[in-house]
Amino acid sequence: MIRAAALDSSTVRGRSHCHTYDLHHSNNEFRADSLESTYAAAKEAGIQLLRVGAWMQETNPAREVFNWAYLDRVAELARELPTVLVLYHYDWPAWLSATEVLLPGMASAHMLRAAQQVAKRYPGVFHSYVPMCEVNFQAHMINSERWFPNAGGGNTSPEQVWVTLGRMLQCTAQGVRWGDPAARIATSEPFEVGLFDAHAHPMNLLARLDMLDIVGLNNYHPDQYAAVHTEAARRWPDKPIWLAEGGNIFQQHRPPSDWYEAAAAAGFDAMVYGPALPMLCFDHGHLVGQPLF
Repeated sequence: MIRAAALDSSTVRGRSHCHTYDLHHSNNEFRADSLESTYAAAKEAGIQLLRVGAWMQETNPAREVFNWAYLDRVAELARELPTVLVLYHYDWPAWLSATEVLLPGMASAHMLRAAQQVAKRYPGVFHSYVPMCEVNFQAHMINSERWFPNAGGGNTSPEQVWVTLGRMLQCTAQGVRWGDPAARIATSEPFEVGLFDAHAHPMNLLARLDMLDIVGLNNYHPDQYAAVHTEAARRWPDKPIWLAEGGNIFQQHRPPSDWYEAAAAAGFDAMVYGPALPMLCFDHGHLVGQPLF
């Protein structure tokens, strides 16, 4: 099993899912400042693959404007440590307003173009791409009027939200393939016992379009891992199945190694631990440089 870790962070316009205060954040700026040292720490800790965000607010800050400084650094590091690149983690093209993003094809057209430019610039460099992270959860938070474009109240129907996000997912994946036909497409979607049918939509969409290469599933409850893997193998029998996100955020007294062991026992092909920075900086008394495994 591949032992991986996630460094990408979400970018949210709206309110958090557990509080009422306004939220508009991205942790990629801090991680950009410490990118090289974080990669070095991950290698010393025994991590075999990293998941990193494309930081699209910086990489594609305006229409047809691209700044490659950050991703050029990531690409260079990815030649030494395999890297999965997440293009959009809850974020939208930064310059689009709440009205514009829901116009048919508006956001998806820009995301297709951006994904194509990224994949074309770095052919064969990245292990795989996650076009969008947690589409299902993003739809839920928009429909609950906490996140952009419905933050604070909106009249967009749940059906329109899902259609818009589904189009964005499809077009971003297509842009990757147009930029680099050999690129692998992966998901990173919640998949929990009792919610399998509801959570399967993004994987099913990409599978129907023949743009699903790695089934990546997010679950932070190791007691569910065997059932999650069994169900995923039944639904997508010809695909590698990864635990795309997991970690001790709900059970912080347990070390990261417990999650890797549970994922391996369940049969996952890879386990991506997140958030990775606390693990790499200080793992239950083990400073960076001591193997985690």
